[in-house]
Amino acid sequence: MKNIIDFFTEERAEREANDPKKFCWYGIAALDDAFYGIRKNDLIVIGADSGSGKTEIGLMIARHNAIAGRKVALFNLEGGHRAAIRRLKWHDIRNEYYGNGWTENGFVDMDYRKWLNGELKGTILDKVETKVLEQWQEKYKDNFYAAEINRGFGIEQLQIELTDFHSMTPTMQGEKIIRMTSFNVDLIVIDHLQYFDLPDGEKEIIGLTKILKSVRDIVQFYDIPVILISHLVKKMKDRGLPDQADFYGTSNIPKMATAAITISPAFGLANLSAGIYPTYFRIVKSQIPNVKSNCGILINFDSYTGNYSKDYTLHSLDKFGMPSSGNAIEEQFLPHWAKKKPIKIEPKEVQTEIGWQE
Repeated sequence: MKNIIDFFTEERAEREANDPKKFCWYGIAALDDAFYGIRKNDLIVIGADSGSGKTEIGLMIARHNAIAGRKVALFNLEGGHRAAIRRLKWHDIRNEYYGNGWTENGFVDMDYRKWLNGELKGTILDKVETKVLEQWQEKYKDNFYAAEINRGFGIEQLQIELTDFHSMTPTMQGEKIIRMTSFNVDLIVIDHLQYFDLPDGEKEIIGLTKILKSVRDIVQFYDIPVILISHLVKKMKDRGLPDQADFYGTSNIPKMATAAITISPAFGLANLSAGIYPTYFRIVKSQIPNVKSNCGILINFDSYTGNYSKDYTLHSLDKFGMPSSGNAIEEQFLPHWAKKKPIKIEPKEVQTEIGWQE
């Protein structure tokens, strides 16, 4: 057992060895404001109901960090690697088609279903897709990897896949070697927990807990942050914004995480014709002081660009987790990380007080 003075010195050396320029980030303004980055010892669990954007947010975080030069390993356990690639491609094909003058060369019905069925081949989208490939080669380089997911994917397969990134380069802390082996990867994104095959003969709660412990061991021993997507329990009629108790399977899911986030569509605020879908984020667990679970963060999601707005508002929650139906929290009552100048935005047809800008 060490004297706490020794630990004091060790903590300082470890903290000052951090390089924020090498951190991963969410790429979602509100979460980056709240957490100020994804640290190398973070296990972040993101939970949502089915159809609420779990897979999309995992892909967004992976894409953002790969483009920023971080090496990302994606495990899309639900839909497999092909489904993940299709969604990434469609996001960029839409943005390229609408954003760079391709519409002047002829109209294409940009319907994902038709594209998926192969009905749009022979159109201008063939050239758009070729352009997107060139963009991928430039922006992703050697930074974005997706595991081939087949039937029967368990924690052992995850560990085997990670050996592709194995490195014999020692991990240093100052002049001290703290381990001889490491993995040359900056972020792991797993979508999602409930699609892991359980260990043989294990009941669900025990099996999920063992998987969580194994993922946490990867985070803690190799200093690789993990974004882990999770289901929530079936939504009840009057449930407010989900909290820690709403993660499906075991209460150990948020307990073992360094941060837990839930996302919920704000159905009554959606602008369907404009493709604007306001969404509540709730940080239900955080090791960062002053990032509490007693408010919901309301952010617009633009389904045409596939991005969340940089602007957002905070709304107080009642004891049932229901967000206030009135105005956003006033600036003088905001937590430090969210104190910005309030503005009003009128997104197309619907006037909404949407958030702050610098």
